[in-house]
Amino acid sequence: MKKQLFLSLTMAIAACTMQAQVLNSSFENLNGDATIKNWGAVIITQITVGIDSTGADTTNGLIVDGQFYASNTDAHTGSYALQMRNGYYVATGEQIAGRAKMIENDSVYDTFSSPLTSGGQPVAFNFYYKYFPAGNDTAFARLQVFNGANYPIGEAAIYISGTTSSYTLASVPVTYTSSDTAVFMDIQFVTAKPGTAANFGTSFLVDDVQLVNTATGIASIKAANTSISCFPNPAEQQLNLRLNNAAGTKATGLYITDVCGKQIENINYSIAGNTITADVASLLPGMYIATVLTDKGSCTARFVK
Repeated sequence: MKKQLFLSLTMAIAACTMQAQVLNSSFENLNGDATIKNWGAVIITQITVGIDSTGADTTNGLIVDGQFYASNTDAHTGSYALQMRNGYYVATGEQIAGRAKMIENDSVYDTFSSPLTSGGQPVAFNFYYKYFPAGNDTAFARLQVFNGANYPIGEAAIYISGTTSSYTLASVPVTYTSSDTAVFMDIQFVTAKPGTAANFGTSFLVDDVQLVNTATGIASIKAANTSISCFPNPAEQQLNLRLNNAAGTKATGLYITDVCGKQIENINYSIAGNTITADVASLLPGMYIATVLTDKGSCTARFVK
């Protein structure tokens, strides 16, 4: 069922609804060989592949601690999650990051992006994750949005560092560089930051990938389902964000970005019941986007300082 995110500039209320456009977003559907349907990985075919969870050199080829990407029963919801592990190429000493990419055709891995099957313009990229890095590995996740000519017009990217042993929600706003209509998307997860060496033993688990959408971009339409209210607005010293119609929904965090998608650092806030209070005294005058993280997704609203 199609759901939409509604944003109101005048009332500063935004719907907290998800639209499931991601193929096999919870990784519950498996292929006959137990690989995850609609998700593939970059496969290095020029070298011999060996699987050795102990790290022993049995092939003088590629040793992987499990597969680069595979289903795992340690799931946030349902029965399965996506797990990625790093590999080690014995012949050259190269460490290879595990990665996964959403694909339409399970028999062919390519670089073409998938269509936004339900239409709409993604405004945020959400997923739950666990991360167990070896060494100083930093995981990377990215949503890219393309126009009808498959030219990139928007991106949401996040780096994840440090051990995260319980499932944690990542919610990243999409920053657009063009007003073109979003037609295609590309989603990738990588165990180690691009351009850095991967360490053998790193594990990155991902589940429940979702896009937060609005059908026509920013719109002044009444809120639906769970929403948040900002007050006072404009805010001088303190901003309150209250969850409305949110029975059973708990606020878990907050981040604030400017209208270009740059996250504002060092915003202090407190949570009391269904209300988050943030200290915005240090913000420069202008318009900002507040994203409230909850145990059931995220809510976004705009406010003025």
